[in-house]
Amino acid sequence: MANPFNSCHAIGRVTQEPRSFENKKDGSHKVIINLAVQKGYTVTKDDGTVERPVDFLQFSKYCPKSFNLSPYLDRAVGELVKIEYQVHQNDYVGSDGEMVRSMVLDIESITPLETKSIVEARAAAKEADKAEA
Repeated sequence: MANPFNSCHAIGRVTQEPRSFENKKDGSHKVIINLAVQKGYTVTKDDGTVERPVDFLQFSKYCPKSFNLSPYLDRAVGELVKIEYQVHQNDYVGSDGEMVRSMVLDIESITPLETKSIVEARAAAKEADKAEA
């Protein structure tokens, strides 16, 4: 259940194939998904072009052994998705004995907004345009 005090969402494009890592001890999995999320402002460059900067964010999902991974792993590069997540602090002692602190974006749910077939159709149309030129 989502925590209303620590509940966020991001809409962005998948930047690489989602990855899954299995825990050999209990069969659970950790899924990693990377998104490019546009910032809420634009930047005008010296040559007059306008760009919208992006942040590259890494999200993770911890899944028990019997959990269905397909909603997370069946995402294609370039696909537009909405991820609802919580932010958690991950503290551990590193190999050098120093305390390491990092933030983890823990996925609560993922919703495809632009499916793989739409992404593939757009790529095919771009290739057809290149062939005509």
